[in-house]
Amino acid sequence: MSKIYVNCGGSLDVYNSKQEALDFFEECILMSEGSERERYTVIYFSIKGNLNSNKRCFTDGTDHIYTSNIDPDNIDSQDEKLLKCNYEIDKNKLLRLKFMNNSDGPFITAQRKKDSDGPFITTQRKKDSDITL
Repeated sequence: MSKIYVNCGGSLDVYNSKQEALDFFEECILMSEGSERERYTVIYFSIKGNLNSNKRCFTDGTDHIYTSNIDPDNIDSQDEKLLKCNYEIDKNKLLRLKFMNNSDGPFITAQRKKDSDGPFITTQRKKDSDITL
């Protein structure tokens, strides 16, 4: 079965099936309120409406990615093309996200720039007072 990719609030996550993603977002809907619930609902019904289609990428409309649970080493060339087409992110950016989000160093954000063909990368360092030695 093909993996499903979802960008929700800037977090790009992978699911093993549409049913797994539906179960996750249904639980999120039940446990949230306000704009958070709205994001989950948009994704839930988008997936539900495409159960019998080949669509594998879904979003709540967020145009940036700041974290991901996708292991770049487990992405084949077909899925990399799919991610690049739908989220403007490739293996190199996934590797940077993996490194930056799993370290105490600065974090990295991929964000779509207006009037541009691709994303641009911004970094922000933690304040020295936030770093524990």
